[in-house]
Amino acid sequence: MIEFYTKQPDDVDYVIDQLEISNEFDAYLQQIKNVFSPEPGAIMGAEDMAVDLEKYIYEMSFSSKRLEKKIDQLVRRYCTYSELFRTTISVKFAKGTERDMAFIDIIIDNKDNKKRISIFIK
Repeated sequence: MIEFYTKQPDDVDYVIDQLEISNEFDAYLQQIKNVFSPEPGAIMGAEDMAVDLEKYIYEMSFSSKRLEKKIDQLVRRYCTYSELFRTTISVKFAKGTERDMAFIDIIIDNKDNKKRISIFIK
């Protein structure tokens, strides 16, 4: 298993000369980030891959539980390493001044390593 290295220079653990990764945990983190990266419908053959947070939160008024379930379904479907690592998704809403805000935490645990991916929508 080899994945392209897609970390950005502003990532804390960015390595300047690295082109690929072979660590399953890092590959899984990258796959999760990729689910949140593209515009909805942008991935040919997987038009439903992207998580359209604006749509789910502000247009469709998903509850936190419903959004957690939707994100979990997409991660399990499009992240090939999801079976290897315990993944917990938490969504919380808060009142904002112009509109509500959403805080999404994705926690990945593999005994030796624990990472959190946090997303803030306002």
